[in-house]
Amino acid sequence: MTQNDNFEKLVEELEEKRKKDCNIFKILRVDNYEIRHSNFLTWLFDKNASHNIGTEFLKKFLDKAKIELPLEFFNKNIEIESEVKIEIIKNHKKRVGRIDILLTGEDFVCVIENKYGSFEHDNQCQDYKRFIEDKYKSKKHKYLVFLDLSKPSGFDSTEGRYSGYNFVSYNDILDILKKILEKKNSLEISSILLNQYVEILDKKYNKIDDNIKTFYENNPEFIDKMWNLDIEELKEDEKEAVYHLMEYHKILKNSFNNFVKENILEKIVNQEYIKIKGYNWACAIDLQSKYSNLFFTELDFPMVNKKLNIQLYMGITKAKSNWFENENFNKSEFWDELTKKGYSFCFTPYIKNGAGYPTICNFAVVTNNCSFIKDCSTIYKQLWKAHDVKNIRDNKELLDFLKKNFKDSYNIVIKNLKEYKGKKVYIYPAVCVKYEFSNDLSTITFDDVKNKIIEILEKFGNIETPTDLFIKSVNNTSS
Repeated sequence: MTQNDNFEKLVEELEEKRKKDCNIFKILRVDNYEIRHSNFLTWLFDKNASHNIGTEFLKKFLDKAKIELPLEFFNKNIEIESEVKIEIIKNHKKRVGRIDILLTGEDFVCVIENKYGSFEHDNQCQDYKRFIEDKYKSKKHKYLVFLDLSKPSGFDSTEGRYSGYNFVSYNDILDILKKILEKKNSLEISSILLNQYVEILDKKYNKIDDNIKTFYENNPEFIDKMWNLDIEELKEDEKEAVYHLMEYHKILKNSFNNFVKENILEKIVNQEYIKIKGYNWACAIDLQSKYSNLFFTELDFPMVNKKLNIQLYMGITKAKSNWFENENFNKSEFWDELTKKGYSFCFTPYIKNGAGYPTICNFAVVTNNCSFIKDCSTIYKQLWKAHDVKNIRDNKELLDFLKKNFKDSYNIVIKNLKEYKGKKVYIYPAVCVKYEFSNDLSTITFDDVKNKIIEILEKFGNIETPTDLFIKSVNNTSS
């Protein structure tokens, strides 16, 4: 399905190891599924369940979450539910949300958002926070817990997507279960299950398969395309390999993001501009408040090929931005000059359905190397025209252009148009300029980064650098 010989070899290697494993979670292929972990934790939280540990796990979990409840709370009935569907109303629109684990008692309620290496999205944590504040007004104690393999970058910020949540890691759960098992009869069926679950978590934290590391290092093109795979279309053994690769990527990315934030951005940029983008994608400089006529304006610093990258994303809403009004962008000389200086580009129409929600797809029509198409100004003109004819069903010129030059992007558009048959589908042009530092992270100076930020904003973005963007005085080293 993936049409990659190296990946198929990796799948075979992992499958051979799995067949030799007697762990029930591995045999059933449920060790990487967030929902299965939620189900197992729900069982552990239930004092009347067959694990024979009463409220011990629940008490110790809440301790890790810094939640203090009087002992009498645990003697009363506590309702424990997983995968609780709720209705969320935001901006006068309704959608269905799903709380992973919900604990409710006589005078308390606790939401546990379980990620197990996946990503928080659509600001769901704050949606759940508003939901329990509204539905459980009468409850005196309301608690929010975010559970993941590791603490997300930016979690401790007093504002933003994780505000109001306490963090618990699966490493905390591992520690709790190991101490419980020290006191349990190892021959009990529940002890065998707990030991096998501990084994799963131990491997998560202490051992990344060497086959995964080797494949990741040697197949960067596959890793780039992996995020666009339709996971549900993969076979079970392929899914498992992809999950392991994504997990390893997240470990590397979180480490990289923390380094960039703490050792580069926080040394040169004022704190109010720094944020961690959703999905733990990258550290970023947020310029949205300064340029509100753009639907996004930010500088990302993602991990690409283990190098520091700067990527400026810009797009327009109803107002035409300075960027799209820059006549230089119609000239091939402008693009040639930027290419010689080491820049690359990505032109992306973002598509939304007639209601404006949700985004149904986004796709790049040119990536990485603008020499792929000799005249980048041609792409620019096509996107500019796309803004004038928003409903892509009526934009025959753009569709023909995509079909001729970018078959994959064209197929994605056609697929989504079929799914939203009878609805208008709007298109919003967006552009990303990318720059990759060739030298090692430890040798990049603060002046290198500052100068490149200014150049990208003013030369390419055609926008003025905010006067309060940079800290006034810094030492010139990033190591």
